[in-house]
Amino acid sequence: MPNLLVECYACKHRRSVPDHDVCLGVLCPRCRKAHMDPVESRLGGERMLFGSLQPAGSRRSGDYTVDIGGWLTAAWELKKGFLLPCVGALVLIGLISGVVGLLGLIPIVGSLIAMLVVVPLAQGPMIVALYHIRDKGWSFGDFFSGFQWFGPFIGYAILVNLLVVACLIPVLAGVGLLLVFRGPILADGAVALQAVAVLASTGLVSLFLLVFLVIRVGMFAVQLIIDRDCGPIEAIKGSWKLTEGHFWGLLAFFFVLVAINFVGSLVFGVGVLFTAAFTNLALATAYYRALGESIGR
Repeated sequence: MPNLLVECYACKHRRSVPDHDVCLGVLCPRCRKAHMDPVESRLGGERMLFGSLQPAGSRRSGDYTVDIGGWLTAAWELKKGFLLPCVGALVLIGLISGVVGLLGLIPIVGSLIAMLVVVPLAQGPMIVALYHIRDKGWSFGDFFSGFQWFGPFIGYAILVNLLVVACLIPVLAGVGLLLVFRGPILADGAVALQAVAVLASTGLVSLFLLVFLVIRVGMFAVQLIIDRDCGPIEAIKGSWKLTEGHFWGLLAFFFVLVAINFVGSLVFGVGVLFTAAFTNLALATAYYRALGESIGR
């Protein structure tokens, strides 16, 4: 079984470990402050991301407790130097997206071009949030650097949209059948009530599946693409692994972030810019905590 050389980005400790099982990294056994990244590449030049890097006594990524208060507190402590530039970037990203969105008026081609521009552009705040937490030097231009991950971002967006459509198929099929057989159904009150009940139940199942996918597939996938050079499928697998066993806690965290942004939207409509910036920082913080890293200033 081949070995892989890994290095702790914090203390630079290196060790050779066997490549086996499936894991997203390991907490450094020396400093216990950061995860260890591979310094060698896989066959084909791609970084090894899911081999086991699990020396004895270390903690697996994903072995964490969802600490909503702790994550938000850590993100708040890290806001200095990030929040205001991010607000400015969000304004510019919104303006650019709005202009590019006008291309959507052009059938098919316009919508495709708009997606190819807006999807990478929208990831800028998360890119800088991850840089900021890692104490990597960054500039305002990094908010617009999402095109460096153009392929993975577009691929991920396509896969997520396909999953969303798959979740909606039962509802769309039910609505279609209701429209096709609306005459006989509406002619019988009892049948009509049954049809509505079935359609409502199907809708609830689809809604739960969508929320489930948002948490399991979407919570950490973008972070993995940026931080660990994952491809779209690797990012989905990684997010699935990191969220395993934590669905309900992460769902609560998600709803807290939604509530924060809702409150922000009530402050003259501009407060949401600040809460959106903070949300990116909180999601980046949650990602590093899920990897088992000690962050905060």
